[in-house]
Amino acid sequence: MFPVSKPELSFGDISELWSPELKLSRDRTQALLEEAFWLGEISIALGITRLELLKRLVKWMRNCNSPDIVFDTPESTPPPKTMGLTDYIDLRPRVVVPSGDAETWTESSCDAAFAAMSEIPSLQHYPEWSPGFHAMKPSL
Repeated sequence: MFPVSKPELSFGDISELWSPELKLSRDRTQALLEEAFWLGEISIALGITRLELLKRLVKWMRNCNSPDIVFDTPESTPPPKTMGLTDYIDLRPRVVVPSGDAETWTESSCDAAFAAMSEIPSLQHYPEWSPGFHAMKPSL
């Protein structure tokens, strides 16, 4: 039985309570909640929209010395190339955003970016942002 003494549960609370029931780790349960957020299946109570979060994340990653996620635009996406033995393989996730100007983005223009972000759990790929996801409370 889940406790009902709290009026709202955060992603962290839900992960902790549901993971034994789902037979998943707490981290995997949180990753599923993040996935649902990025796919628009969960909205956040009195919080940030996924479009706002994407804009902030892109800005933050672009200002990092070594970003955990590479955000490309359709114009900047590098073409595939043949790899040689001495070539460096960049294993960081890549997400294509609509353009270099985030002010022109809309929810619908970012659908592909949201889908890509749904497959990139914060705990694995951008752990500095995990506490924010952990604290998010879904709206009812």
